[in-house]
Amino acid sequence: MKTRIERFFINKKATLLIEGKSSPLFIVNAYQDDISPLISALENLHASFLVINRLRWDDDLTPWPVPPIYPSDPGSKGEAAAFSTFLNDEALPWAISEGGLLPAHLGIAGYSLGGLFALWEGIRRGGYAAIVSASGSLWYPDFLEFLSASEKPPSLMCTYFSLGNQEANTCNKTLRSVGEKTLAARELLEQKGVRTVFVSEKGNHFVDGEGRLARGIAWALQNVEK
Repeated sequence: MKTRIERFFINKKATLLIEGKSSPLFIVNAYQDDISPLISALENLHASFLVINRLRWDDDLTPWPVPPIYPSDPGSKGEAAAFSTFLNDEALPWAISEGGLLPAHLGIAGYSLGGLFALWEGIRRGGYAAIVSASGSLWYPDFLEFLSASEKPPSLMCTYFSLGNQEANTCNKTLRSVGEKTLAARELLEQKGVRTVFVSEKGNHFVDGEGRLARGIAWALQNVEK
């Protein structure tokens, strides 16, 4: 069983799960307030994890502002840069110091908008060997243009994409573009020399989020050094 350490920051909670001092360390952005199912899904993976939850989902994980895309949607404020600063200046240094960690590799993973952020942060910031975008919200306007214009970080070895096979079945024009845009994102990274995979999962966006995320991280751990 992994060693578990928790810390409350002003608006967020960090949960550190330690496998070993030199194990790969994955940052995981969690959409749940109750992360018990996610912790269970991660327990048997041979890595350490820094799980961040209690996020302002539509704001902390979005790279730039986007107006509402359906009537009840509040829109997104695009405050991912501030969340990135929190991760890199507060949460990650705390985890490494508190756990006495010297991780062999860093990875970043997320589900839905968390998967969007993982890809944005991993490409923009660099330093990550693996990115996992599980059912990532890659429908996000102008995101493909960002990927196309970005250089491959030297550290990046592999990236995992997944999507439920029913996720694009919606009448919303923006959301139904997620299938083609996810495949286009994978192709862009392949062209930049990143090892990638795309996995089609069963169901819509709200099926087995923890399992999809754990399967993505398991693939990344197997492929990060190939």
